[in-house]
Amino acid sequence: MIVNAKTTKLLHQFIAQPSHALLLVGTPQSGVNELVLEVATRLHDAFGSVHRQLLPDGTSISIEAIRALRSEERLKTSATHTSIASIVSIMPIDAMQHEAQNALLKLLEEPPKGTLFILVCYDESNMLPTISSRCKRVDVLPVSLEQVSLVYGTQKNILQAYYMSGGEALLLDALITNQQHPMLESITHAKTILAAPLADKLQAVEQLVKERKVDQCLDALSRICRAALHVSTGSKQQTWAHNLKQIHLATTYIQAHVQPKLVLTNLFSSFE
Repeated sequence: MIVNAKTTKLLHQFIAQPSHALLLVGTPQSGVNELVLEVATRLHDAFGSVHRQLLPDGTSISIEAIRALRSEERLKTSATHTSIASIVSIMPIDAMQHEAQNALLKLLEEPPKGTLFILVCYDESNMLPTISSRCKRVDVLPVSLEQVSLVYGTQKNILQAYYMSGGEALLLDALITNQQHPMLESITHAKTILAAPLADKLQAVEQLVKERKVDQCLDALSRICRAALHVSTGSKQQTWAHNLKQIHLATTYIQAHVQPKLVLTNLFSSFE
């Protein structure tokens, strides 16, 4: 997996001089979860640390889970003040309610001896800002087109994959190598909608609303149009620019809680 050069540099610096907590901010498509395992492996090689993960139980991480973690880690001791005996990764912390995040904040303010935390955040709007201030923060940035060209080449399909992924490394690799990825289904479905007659587009609205896949569809449509805009020319470029503008407008309406069925109907009717 390709990693942005700045992100790589910051991670190497942290591994060389680790503090008690690392915060990785990035979407699942960016490869942030894979980077957690990479960092934990390198720290294990350096310190012999034991790595454990705290993941959502269903859709969230409870305050009880954080309290239990705090009790368990405080029972452990390390050989010296500088060694790292235990690595705990929590993925993602924005799956916690604020009550649980406050409990985590207290744990970060008084970390157990010999314990290093690796936190993952997908959506900063759901994270307490004070958590970031207690950690060494590293953003998992999009990879550059130059990096992609060096690894994969500059064929048109690779450029399309790059712009469709937005430089998010894990999704980019899946698009190029045809590997399975949760977002690929949404992109394939969105391509079908774009190519369908208007009557079929409008018929798809009901299903998208019923299955609560409006946000995923809008994201996929945006990615497709953005990629097409970059690799097309002339009147086709104008068409993709128009469609992308309409998708952005529809996304704004959804965020303003306008009825999804109405938003999608207007959007699909406006496509050129």
